Amino acid sequence: MPTLNLGKVKGDAGPQGIQGVVGPPGPQPSLTINDNANTAITLADSMNNTVVRCTSSTAVTITVPSTLAAGFSCMVIQAGTGRVTFAAGSGATLNSFGNLLSTAGQHAPASIMRVGNGIYNLSGNLI
Repeated sequence: MPTLNLGKVKGDAGPQGIQGVVGPPGPQPSLTINDNANTAITLADSMNNTVVRCTSSTAVTITVPSTLAAGFSCMVIQAGTGRVTFAAGSGATLNSFGNLLSTAGQHAPASIMRVGNGIYNLSGNLI
């Protein structure tokens, strides 16, 4: 009886299949930028995931309360000539490298992040 060889035989590739259905677009990142001319600002949960541009020409104090929600994170930019200084509110602990708490000058950024209950890290272009 003859043997049949069923080994792999390479031939030409077949035609390309049709394009599949395009999926829905993914979520778009949202970043809200808020200009703020006040000289006294208290951070609030509504400021989570936002950029606060301090546009004042006089000194600005930003108070960080102990009550911000888990995951809170915010960027602050000294957009005006008024230096921005961060202050810990009652029961809050504000940590930063070298205990620096003020922006270095106009256009200097600073970021604040809640790292524990009432505990925040401040980083950025600080003096």
